[in-house]
Amino acid sequence: MPMVLHNMMDYIEKNYYDKHRKEGLPPLLKGKIPGKMVDEKLAERIRKYLTWTDEETGATLRGKMDDCFIDENGDLAVMDNKTLSGDFKEIREGYRLQLDCYAFLLEKNGYKVSKNGYLIYFVPDKTGDPEKGVKFNTDVKHLKIDTSRVPNVFREAVKIARLHKAPAHHVECATCLWVKEVVEE
Repeated sequence: MPMVLHNMMDYIEKNYYDKHRKEGLPPLLKGKIPGKMVDEKLAERIRKYLTWTDEETGATLRGKMDDCFIDENGDLAVMDNKTLSGDFKEIREGYRLQLDCYAFLLEKNGYKVSKNGYLIYFVPDKTGDPEKGVKFNTDVKHLKIDTSRVPNVFREAVKIARLHKAPAHHVECATCLWVKEVVEE
């Protein structure tokens, strides 16, 4: 159920961008993002999977981003939409890595990429009336992009994925602790 809702929000957000693409930026992002939306052809291209095959492992990294902006230098600035049910608390490390991977894939596919990335948080307005439509507020978070770490992180993930037995849980990993609890029940 939650993924279906997130997928629908993703669809709505992309349509919103497309509706306002020719204006430069959609109203909810004006003054919050430096630059303008990429054109329709480029948006269509980047919304399909971008890939890179690592010669060292033979594995392929692929990603399908929400959209990009063209910054004031003419470089592509990666962005990703996030939908929150409440107030923004912190930028998750996984989101930072996600943007780094998108920028890395763009670079590997011949695009000039900005060192700036953006997380666009869509948060439902709690005063909304379902009969009149739910409105969303946006919170834009700027991140510095670091594509240099992507190959090593990817290679480590490939190494772990290829193990015949899962590695032991790490005491600081919330997911590892959850899996351990589920297995022990």
